[in-house]
Amino acid sequence: GGAGASGASSETSSTSRTILLPLVGRHPERVTVSLYHTPNMPRAVERLLPNKFKETLGLQHMKIHVFDDTILMTGANLSEDYFTNRQDRYVVVRDAPQLAEFCEKIISVVSTHSYQLRSDNSLAMDSKVPDPLALLSKRAYTDSMKKSISDVIKEEKVEVTAHVPKESDTWICPLVQMGLYGVRNDQEATSALLEGTERQSSVSLATGYLNLTDEYVDIIRESKAKFRVLTASPQANGFLGAAGPAGHVPYAYIYIARWFYERMRSGERSDRVRLEEYTREKWTFHAKGLWYYLSDSLLPVMTLIGSSNFGHRSVSRDLELQFGIVTKNERLRESLEIEHEDLFSYSDAITDETFRREDRRVHWLQALVTRAIWSFL
Repeated sequence: GGAGASGASSETSSTSRTILLPLVGRHPERVTVSLYHTPNMPRAVERLLPNKFKETLGLQHMKIHVFDDTILMTGANLSEDYFTNRQDRYVVVRDAPQLAEFCEKIISVVSTHSYQLRSDNSLAMDSKVPDPLALLSKRAYTDSMKKSISDVIKEEKVEVTAHVPKESDTWICPLVQMGLYGVRNDQEATSALLEGTERQSSVSLATGYLNLTDEYVDIIRESKAKFRVLTASPQANGFLGAAGPAGHVPYAYIYIARWFYERMRSGERSDRVRLEEYTREKWTFHAKGLWYYLSDSLLPVMTLIGSSNFGHRSVSRDLELQFGIVTKNERLRESLEIEHEDLFSYSDAITDETFRREDRRVHWLQALVTRAIWSFL
């Protein structure tokens, strides 16, 4: 997840391209490296934007691993900090050939519509696929990606309808979100879930980067359910201490968190929606997902887990994939609750006092820029 062709030609920095190139050279018959590039970033724009900010225009954000009939779904990348001190979520699904095949097909479509890394460090598109950066073929590329992904999803719907075992106690639904290509399964499912919550039921939602879409915010405001929303504190934001403009990113999320907090504090929502932040010494926070509890239950009956942050970029620009898992299996529900409690054990409630602290002061210029780039965060 997160790998892309953008900015990958730098010889002085370590990128997905430079790290994986030796494998392509040594094992060309076994290793294929595909680097997705959004058609929304013309070459002229790419040359002007710093590498850190190219991803705001859209990237391949899915984090999915398929091993035969086993799937590892996560929101984590494969860099070292995720194996040491960056909090994320993982779920392993075993003996699921149909689900594994679906995920493999999604990966294959995106790979085919990506640049292929060659052993000489050059990039090339498949001759049958339009170049996303060629001015005259952008529309053709977009149409090709949309049709290919939509065909995989339609085929899966037919398969699932025909082969759902009646004795199952757990159901897993893969949710694809590629708004740029008109594929909005995840957005539709998430909205339906939030809108369908019962009175006195509860939802816990986590995102490393709090920037919920207006649609999600409005649904939460109107819902009768109770919500706990967990995000990274500035100290747990992965951009904290970054050099240059990227160092201002945590302040953008402070500004957005305050906006969300104030939207939720009016009327009865102040007791119904609780905003919290993850704070753990020397750790950063990247976990994302949702847990749903029925009104009479202390254990979740559903979770969403995958790459989506439920934000503007996730819905409109990035390529996302997550699983919706519904279960009545007590052991699985207990495991999900343990995971949930572990995550939220490092949380502190955000209050009026939080935004009066010195480290939460946002400069007027930071606020102005945040408003300008809101949908790109």
